[in-house]
Amino acid sequence: MRRAFPLALAIVLVAALPPLLSAGTPQGAAMAWRSALIIDSATAHPAKMFEAFDTASLSLFDFNGDGQLEIVSLNDNNHAYVLDSRTGAVLSEIVTTHPGGDNWPVRDMNPIATGALYGNGVPCMVIPNGAAYLSAWCYDAVASNATSFNFTKKWEVRVDAALYERDFKTAHPWMFDPDGKLNKTYELGLDGNAFMASVDGPNSPKTVFVETDGYPGQLAFAADGSYRWSHSWYDGNAGPKVLDIDKDGRKDVCFASDAGEVACYDAKTGGVKWSFHARDHGAYPGSIPVSPGYFNLYGDGKYEVFFGARNAVYGNNSTSIPSNRDPTYDRNWMNETHAQWFLLDSKGDLVWNVSYDWMNPLAYNHPAATDINGDGVLDLVSLDWNTIGHKPGEWEPTNRPSNLFALDGRDGSVLWRTSVGSYWSNKDFVIGDGTGDGKLDVIISEPKWGNEGIGLYDLYSGKNKGWFPTDWAGQTRGPVAGDLYGDGKLELVVPISRHAPGTNYRSLDVGWREGALQIIATDSPYKVTFSANFLLSDDQKETVTHGITARPPTPTTPPTPTPTTTTPVVTTTPASTTAPVVTTAPANATPPTTNASLTAPPPTSRNTTTTTSTPPQTSPGPSASTTTTTTAPAPSQPLQPAVGLRVPGPTLGIIVAAASAAVIVARPPRR
Repeated sequence: MRRAFPLALAIVLVAALPPLLSAGTPQGAAMAWRSALIIDSATAHPAKMFEAFDTASLSLFDFNGDGQLEIVSLNDNNHAYVLDSRTGAVLSEIVTTHPGGDNWPVRDMNPIATGALYGNGVPCMVIPNGAAYLSAWCYDAVASNATSFNFTKKWEVRVDAALYERDFKTAHPWMFDPDGKLNKTYELGLDGNAFMASVDGPNSPKTVFVETDGYPGQLAFAADGSYRWSHSWYDGNAGPKVLDIDKDGRKDVCFASDAGEVACYDAKTGGVKWSFHARDHGAYPGSIPVSPGYFNLYGDGKYEVFFGARNAVYGNNSTSIPSNRDPTYDRNWMNETHAQWFLLDSKGDLVWNVSYDWMNPLAYNHPAATDINGDGVLDLVSLDWNTIGHKPGEWEPTNRPSNLFALDGRDGSVLWRTSVGSYWSNKDFVIGDGTGDGKLDVIISEPKWGNEGIGLYDLYSGKNKGWFPTDWAGQTRGPVAGDLYGDGKLELVVPISRHAPGTNYRSLDVGWREGALQIIATDSPYKVTFSANFLLSDDQKETVTHGITARPPTPTTPPTPTPTTTTPVVTTTPASTTAPVVTTAPANATPPTTNASLTAPPPTSRNTTTTTSTPPQTSPGPSASTTTTTTAPAPSQPLQPAVGLRVPGPTLGIIVAAASAAVIVARPPRR
């Protein structure tokens, strides 16, 4: 276990730093940036005070066609907002269904999908919430004006596979108590995004896809809210993605799960195309908490799938959850496991997987793909999360920094890696030209010298170029990029927060936080190749090109994939090298099987690392069902808050530094 740095000494060292490194002063290439606007309750005047903006990803969209992008986001107060990016005013505030109304004790962290739901060009929002309701709201241009937008509610449905699959209870008997009621271990929730796409032909009304969390369900709804198909094999937070993954002319929908599965289906019929199981290849429990990256890495029109899977195995011989009452307990176990990173081809076969001993056990941000070394193959940029996660673990930090890194798209070898002194690195980043010098940068949340801020790193080397402080005490999520005002300039929108006055009236897991959005003007030309403000619809076009310049891609022969039925392998590399060394997983490295997120009966033997909720090799076809109405069905029993299923947000910590060393004093949230 790494020793804590003496706080008193840290304060003295910070006080002794030269003026150039004083807290709150922009540094290096970010010195030309400026804070343009703080959107808080005082400027926006919401009907309910802003709490933290901790949605996994906010988005930007021009609803009224005036050339200015509006900001779209859910808030911890469980209201959805459309905000004026120039004035900060609330243009629309939407309330969706939560049992108990404003006292619902769980935060909505879901991204909002935006697109032409009915194929008629009218923009709509599809809003999932943590209470597992999904609703559609369409912009009414006639009833809207420059200061107030009107959205008409089209429908709202309960996202619960058990309502639509008649054999759900018999297919999942382990989820129910002898009295037929759902066991409380499996509380229904919904933390991820929805995705809408035209699967019945170009510009046809869209189908909406969504995944539940807490118990299994991957569902498809028609544009009018009626049920199309579902499978109840997996659950998770990641959310779906729709694309023609294998270039066969048909749309596919792919989901990732909390138990390490990636599954792709025919988006129109629900027919199974393939599934991949990260647990079979060295990751346990294998959680994939955000949607993988789907990238045309080799320029052949087919998409590869890239993701990090959580690896949190306690000891080679352990058969139970870690406990300090165990005489073999290793207090440093959280620093001895490292996430596995996978690249799959368009058929779900393994191209490569790597893990390095400097990596943290978990990742919670969307990866990006761009050609860093100019070889015509897209390379992969990501950030890991410096926490062990949950089950096993209780969100304890790993006592080491997070890592921003780039992997070669050909084989997963390290192009560069840099440590980032963030104490809660579940934040997305931007790849764009942040300084106007024509070169791409990675723009990332990074605290320094006691201040939250935005770091600027060279995309091609990973070297730091600058830093800009943000306001308030905390950042809840990473920056998103946009040309907000249509003038060709790059602005960043950053969610910030601070402790709120008063009591934690809903007993939230992260405490009582007041939230705001800070807009940073870089005054650089807008040149962005990646930002996580996804529209989550097929109306958003891919913009990544192959090569450092925008030349037409030359198809590159991808590596020969490994069939997923081969013996699992774990890769590891000493910190001093950059090429992965493949080693065979030891036979006795058995992970625990007592994982509450499993969606299948506990296996009869502990000598297995695979989940038993594997779908059939061919699709059984959509289950018989009834069509839903625009009113959500009433739940058969009061809903329980799924607090045990939520990823907590950042707690406020003290960041101190001595010269180039960052020392972090922070406490993980406790339930």
